[in-house]
Amino acid sequence: MNCSLCPLSSLVLKFLNLAILNLLPIPVLDGGHIVISFIEGITRRKIPVKLISFLTNIFAILLISAMIWLSIRDVKRVTNNGNQKPNKTQSIDAE
Repeated sequence: MNCSLCPLSSLVLKFLNLAILNLLPIPVLDGGHIVISFIEGITRRKIPVKLISFLTNIFAILLISAMIWLSIRDVKRVTNNGNQKPNKTQSIDAE
């Protein structure tokens, strides 16, 4: 297989993944704004700006906290790769 387009296809896959994640119905992301617009369209009433800003702030804090936690977990996993003790579920070779 000709791999001259491999970096480009990898980049396309990353952008596609980002686009799908951006459509999640979380108020900070675009999917959340779409859901809020649907709710406003169905109820034919505007959602109070204070409620939207409160939800956006809460979910922004949660999203940033999740990214920080996952980054710390990944760094610990990479730096502690060879020093881990085996879990009870992992088999230990006696020989």
